[in-house]
Amino acid sequence: MLPLSALAFATLQTVTECMGCHTPMRDVPPSTFQVGLGHWTESDCFGCHREINDVLHEGVVEKRTSARFWALPVASERREELAQKPLSFMAAPGEIGLSFGPYERIDTMRLLAFLRQPVDMQSHGGGAAPEADRMMAYPRLTADDVPELLGLSTTPASTSRGASASAAGRTSATDAGKGEAAALWESRCKACHETIASASGRPPEYLALFTPEWISGYASGTAAYDGRPRTMPVIPVSMEAATGLYELFGARRDATASRLKARVEKLDTRAVDARTRGRKLTDGEIERVSHGFLREGKCVHCHAAKDHRASDRFFASPEGLAAYVGEHGGLEVWRRLEVRALETHAGMTAEASGMPMASDAVPPELRDLVYVWAREGCPIPRVPNAPATAKRGVLRACAAPATPHDARASASISKPLSERRK
Repeated sequence: MLPLSALAFATLQTVTECMGCHTPMRDVPPSTFQVGLGHWTESDCFGCHREINDVLHEGVVEKRTSARFWALPVASERREELAQKPLSFMAAPGEIGLSFGPYERIDTMRLLAFLRQPVDMQSHGGGAAPEADRMMAYPRLTADDVPELLGLSTTPASTSRGASASAAGRTSATDAGKGEAAALWESRCKACHETIASASGRPPEYLALFTPEWISGYASGTAAYDGRPRTMPVIPVSMEAATGLYELFGARRDATASRLKARVEKLDTRAVDARTRGRKLTDGEIERVSHGFLREGKCVHCHAAKDHRASDRFFASPEGLAAYVGEHGGLEVWRRLEVRALETHAGMTAEASGMPMASDAVPPELRDLVYVWAREGCPIPRVPNAPATAKRGVLRACAAPATPHDARASASISKPLSERRK
């Protein structure tokens, strides 16, 4: 288990989220309701999701209902859906394993990069859903937030190496090591690790987390992790070759991040504008965006959770949505949804993550609807006691758009209220 002192590199909220998924206590609720359901906190994502998944599997699939099943505040049609497609985070490891035995397993600075922009992987077995496993991103972390991470150790044997498990302090691979690594990759590694869809479910962008020492030790069969059954064949890998693979994996991660960044920067509205030209929102569609969308897109899981870091940025309610687009512009909502679709293709989180952060991208049809909503000035249903300044019974949360196609100029496409007042 990672000690709290080792996780003191981030805010208390971030630490709490890490502890809620990556310690043996993640399945233990702080308290229990009378019906038997756990009373989880907002940061206990794994335990809460695990219990909901288990209860719905018992009730819907196995037809064994209980007081816990009937107490779940989930609509009947949603129960059927969740029973077939469980909630996220089930593949989260119970222990991070930064070091294991005599080995430094995880490169600490690459872990920092991973926390900023997580890479998708796919866990096979263990009841995990077939979709990619994603984790929450922490894009605001900096090296200054992780001073203890560089010297982090979980076994006495690893203490002497300290910060050596960092890319900054490593010796570069020799030409011979690079050549050996390239040959190993093509002949032995690529077939199982080329993409997330490959047999291992762990692409090179994910493997970039591991140190050369661990790559060599694990591949050669001299290191094992956490007693888990081994599925990878034993392949002798020298330290020279392991250093070359370490650099190869890091280069793949950097290249994927660069391609994703370029696609995000080129994101524009021409295609969606052409698809939706002439379309006007109905009252039902306005209601769907301002109410139903927040639940369809799973925004409420984090953005309506009390004291969650996400709710500090944007609260998932019609009023919270109006406040957000009043500050950032309506097209920013559409853009974040589109970025999430780009992330799915890349298998990696963008620098400014798409939404929903840890769930599948919302369907194209709903993204198009949100775009039309932004184009019409972000209408929301009139709230009680609101000023009588709205048309069609709605309030306009942001200005009517202009017609540029560059999504990077979202403030000019759907201006915040502050810009309208100038």
